[in-house]
Amino acid sequence: MEKIFADIDEKWENLSSEHERLEKTFLDILQKYLRGDDLLGYSYLITGVFGRGKTTFLYHILKKSIDMGMLPIYVIAIDLFNYIEAEDYSAVRNAINTVIEKLKNSFKNKDLSFYENFIKAMPENSRKKLLEYYKTNIDKIKHFDKIILLIDELEDAYPKLKMKAGGDPLRTWLEENYLKILALTPTGIYDLGGADESRLIKFPIPAVDIEYLRNKFDLDAGKANILWWLSRGNPRHIIQNLPIIKQLDKLKSLKDIIDTLRNLHPIGKEPTKVPAIQLDSIQKDYTKIKYLVNLKPLKTKEPYAGFKISKDLDEGSLANIFRKVFNLKPEEEEIALLLAYYFKLVSMVLSDDQYNFYLEVGELKAFIELVLDIMLENEQKRESVEKNIVKILQIFNELSTKKDILFAQFISEKPRGLDYSTNLDKKLPIEISKIKDLFPQPSVNPIVNIDPNRIFELYEGKGQPICIRKMNNIMIFFFASLRDLKKYIELKEEFLSHILPEGKSALILLPDDVPENFLEKIESAEITQLIKWLKDCGKINFVRISPHLKLFLLSLPSEDIKIPYNFDEIIDDIKSNKNISFWTARKIEIYKNALDKLIQENNPHPWLFFPENRELAGRKNIWGENQLKEKEVAVAGLALAFYDIRRDKKNLIELRNLFKTQSPRGKLADIKVGGGLPTLADDILPRKDRRGRLTHSSCIEGIKRFWTTEEKEKLKELARLLSLDHFLKLGGNEEDYKRVLEALWRAERDEFDVDDSKLDSLKNRLEEILKKLEKILNTLKEWSRAYKITIIFKDDYEKLLVDDTLNGLEKFYKLQFKSKLGKYIYYLYLKAILEKVEGKISNIYREIDEIKNDIKELKSGMEDLIEEISKDNILIDFLSDKIDITRIKGEILSLLVFDAELELRKFKEEVEETNKVLETIRERFITIKEKIEEFKEELNKLS
Repeated sequence: MEKIFADIDEKWENLSSEHERLEKTFLDILQKYLRGDDLLGYSYLITGVFGRGKTTFLYHILKKSIDMGMLPIYVIAIDLFNYIEAEDYSAVRNAINTVIEKLKNSFKNKDLSFYENFIKAMPENSRKKLLEYYKTNIDKIKHFDKIILLIDELEDAYPKLKMKAGGDPLRTWLEENYLKILALTPTGIYDLGGADESRLIKFPIPAVDIEYLRNKFDLDAGKANILWWLSRGNPRHIIQNLPIIKQLDKLKSLKDIIDTLRNLHPIGKEPTKVPAIQLDSIQKDYTKIKYLVNLKPLKTKEPYAGFKISKDLDEGSLANIFRKVFNLKPEEEEIALLLAYYFKLVSMVLSDDQYNFYLEVGELKAFIELVLDIMLENEQKRESVEKNIVKILQIFNELSTKKDILFAQFISEKPRGLDYSTNLDKKLPIEISKIKDLFPQPSVNPIVNIDPNRIFELYEGKGQPICIRKMNNIMIFFFASLRDLKKYIELKEEFLSHILPEGKSALILLPDDVPENFLEKIESAEITQLIKWLKDCGKINFVRISPHLKLFLLSLPSEDIKIPYNFDEIIDDIKSNKNISFWTARKIEIYKNALDKLIQENNPHPWLFFPENRELAGRKNIWGENQLKEKEVAVAGLALAFYDIRRDKKNLIELRNLFKTQSPRGKLADIKVGGGLPTLADDILPRKDRRGRLTHSSCIEGIKRFWTTEEKEKLKELARLLSLDHFLKLGGNEEDYKRVLEALWRAERDEFDVDDSKLDSLKNRLEEILKKLEKILNTLKEWSRAYKITIIFKDDYEKLLVDDTLNGLEKFYKLQFKSKLGKYIYYLYLKAILEKVEGKISNIYREIDEIKNDIKELKSGMEDLIEEISKDNILIDFLSDKIDITRIKGEILSLLVFDAELELRKFKEEVEETNKVLETIRERFITIKEKIEEFKEELNKLS
């Protein structure tokens, strides 16, 4: 927020009889303090809206105190409170008193270097002037024990002190018996704690009195009026503009007048700063500018109907009319009194030399609107105005329909000083509506489109924000109540999607009636812990916004709009309306700028868990999505970085040694389990270093070092709070980040999808495979010995059906893991092995079994044939002189000697073919036998 400081060389001017009384009161306090007389108190509070003259009055006290020989110490509150460190009100008292003692000694020693720490927030030129004044006048100070501490700009610093030291941080310090005079705007009073406020004797800086102004500076009505309007009644601007206004008559050129008016000091401060005069509002008729030099009612050519309002206006009677016309309830009646007061004030600063103002009936509505604007500008922080701001808006809206009723009441009630006539002959030369445009107020009623209470009634309690706004990676939410925030966070999915991804954060805007310790009001421990985590990690910040901003945000949408509405879209829609009024456009600009600044000042600064200047070890060449497709394998391996694997480290190393493809290759490497498991073995699983020590892979060591201890602990804390789906939102859309996060989450919660029953079931299957493989290998060896047959297999089968594989699988089968992660990694390999070999082994086992049956059948057939031949005497007799029977048997048995390298299928075919050959031999022996029988019969016949 921009600060505009008065300078020490600015003179305090009394601009009303109330100003005179205020000055006399404090001069009496200074005199009594000097003499040591009893005071009503030692702590005083000067209040007033911006520009009312608080700083100038503090300087006035400073100068008078030095003239009396006392030590006034002027400080800026933010500099004083930033300097001290205190955790409670007692420590605040001690810290401030320590500073004051040091400052007293500094002034005694005429060394102001330490003092400069407490006026750093001042503009450099203002600071130099103040220091020079002290140096010039320091010899006047004789009573260094008579300290007057003057604290300025308290409104901005007090809330920050409360954050450090808790509620009512000044309570005991305010009771210290040296004089303290503090200054703040009326808006700041409501930030004061009850105990602090009760210890302060309050004095408001009074408003400027137009009659006093005319008399003191010898101004005619027109000059005094324009001085008031150009200054908006602010003393600082009145004093600044006074010499310029006195010279306006001497300017003969219209251009010079315009340039002079445009160069006047602006009114207010950012974001609501406005020019002293908005000349563009009358740019179509520059002839009216001459009336701005002397703004007062002038004679009219024709009489007209209207009201003559004098300085004797009876505010009480007028307030009664307002109360009746606008149906004000008892709790709203102070609005009527304020309306009457400002009705008279505005009338007098537009009056003629006799303090009469003339109001045409047709301008009654515009005049009341002007009165309401000025009332809101000056009383916006008055409790009755804040509570009834919606009712004041209704008055604005009802003016169109009730102006005639108001007119009738003015005539019938006839309050003193408000006289109706049909023959008025004086009138302002500028329309009342133009006065409003010419002299815009720094602050305006924040309500834009709809009664905010209506939106509150419709949507509060539904667990949704009223509006959202996205600014870069920050999502801004405005909630109508604390319970809406609680419900929204409980839904988690939408909320966490906005806030958790890398670099993203949220700023939560809450109404000012939400207590500072609102976290204590949320009953859910889980939600409280989540909010605390988000705050600790800079992912979220909470701001209680002013009532004005709250009303502004509640009043922007129409009743049928979808909630939450998008702030920027609705602002653009409103501003794109060609019929938008100047005031609505300016109102939106003011409060949007205020909101932008609030967001800027309270931006969260989220921790980056994956900063660009850090590289996740192995991401680009080992386990990243583009290198290792199988997420579950990557997660299991990465979990080693966050898991205590001491109980399973040796077995994991043994597991690695079985499957690694790097030299020397593991016994099970040739199985080619795939699915990323070879990478897991080669680059991620633990191993032995050159000295034989058990160690992690370089990849896992790098992952272990990626986060600091604090970062890792915060991630583990969140892992315990959130489900996996919600936790992974931290990684945004980056798959590799999600892999590491899932690894951490599973390691922290020891949640891996495996259990002993599942493992036992798979191991039983592996046991069966081992039995089959052992039988297969034994059979192949037996065939090789017995039948001189070497079965050849394709590459994937050939490397499977070897002793090394059997030995490796037996070792693998015997591994026993104790931790859940160890079991899970074992499970991944076990499942992959079964998927890779179970079908193959079973198929080969079945085929070999079939061949074994074929061989068995063949051998049986051979034995039967040999036995038949051996028992057949006729056949033996016939063959004995031609061939040895033993040789016949040997030839038959030689059919089982293949002396070849064959594929299993070919071998089966060979066995089947041999069976056919055997059958042919049998058939031929039978044929021979039959021929012999026939031959014998023929011989018998011949004999």
